[in-house]
Amino acid sequence: MNITARLKQTLEVCDIHRERLEFATRELGPRFPLTVNTLLTLSGKEIAVLDQMVFRAHEYPSQNEEKAAGLNNVFESTPKLVDVYKKMKEYITQRLDAHAS
Repeated sequence: MNITARLKQTLEVCDIHRERLEFATRELGPRFPLTVNTLLTLSGKEIAVLDQMVFRAHEYPSQNEEKAAGLNNVFESTPKLVDVYKKMKEYITQRLDAHAS
């Protein structure tokens, strides 16, 4: 696979991560900041959405209080992660365009 194809593939992966993080943020926004009680009362759908955030941030402590704190950090970091994905995409797109010229 040449560098152009690899960069395009990277852009596609970044878009998937960004879209899923933005979705999770919209869906779970009203539940944050999380508490132990909130964690224990999440619906099945909310747990699945939370898993999307956790999967992308790789933070999931074992104790409920630590889980709540860690997940609150993930939620607060999501806009920054989305911004990084967007900047990466912009940079890679510019490089691809310059290479194609």
